[in-house]
Amino acid sequence: MKKLAIICLFLSASGFLVAIINVCVGAPRRPDALPDLFGYAVGACLIPLILLISGLYLLKRAKAHATPAPRKRDYLLFAFNILLGVLYLVSSVSTYLSQAAITRLSSDIDRPKELMGEGFSLQYPGNWNARMTHVENTGERLYEITTPLKSCVNLKVFPPTPGTTLSLDVDGAIALLSQRATIEDKQLLDTWGRHDVEGVGVVGTIDGIRTLIVYAALNDNGRSALVTELRFLDEGPIHETGFKLIADTFRWSKAPIKQDEDRVEPSPTEPNAVD
Repeated sequence: MKKLAIICLFLSASGFLVAIINVCVGAPRRPDALPDLFGYAVGACLIPLILLISGLYLLKRAKAHATPAPRKRDYLLFAFNILLGVLYLVSSVSTYLSQAAITRLSSDIDRPKELMGEGFSLQYPGNWNARMTHVENTGERLYEITTPLKSCVNLKVFPPTPGTTLSLDVDGAIALLSQRATIEDKQLLDTWGRHDVEGVGVVGTIDGIRTLIVYAALNDNGRSALVTELRFLDEGPIHETGFKLIADTFRWSKAPIKQDEDRVEPSPTEPNAVD
């Protein structure tokens, strides 16, 4: 019986070690998450605690008798603990791998990359990718920044034009989007990161996936850009910090062009990042 007790205690010690790893990897990291952290830790240690109690019970019986003969219920308790320990270890490994995958896919804002574009600069997460496409005959440049999954940020930069201001046709953009999406909600926006913009955020369903689309027109005395954020909501909030990093670090880098102002209305087909 002493061997049975030792095996249970070994499983308990292994369970507590795995629980500590899971708490360190998967526990909430928010400043206000202490109650959640406590609950997570209790849940992670519950099964190892049961194994510890069972092992101590068997060890106590082994010490109470010089040569104790294991009873049927001792074997049943041992078998139950073995099954419980194996299931716990498998579950814990699965949880660890899931957390590792989420960490890999989450926005790597601790090691950001820098994008130096035509007249602007910004930072984006280290595990995202960026590419630039030159639009022939117009001088426009399209910068696409993609997440490890499907969400993305498109930035269309127009050639500097003295005295022009890009104005977003909100109704046209929503009408164009509604041709391929079921619109659930919309909200006008006046800021994107640290910049004043003319924009709109739209929540809808595209090809069965709930999606948040953000259009924002940026201007800086003759320089203009159209931002399109495409966020697939089934990916959860793992990219939220990445979108925020891009918006907060966007900066115009060249001297502004100052002449008489003239508004330019883009056509409704301008925000086409979801095509």
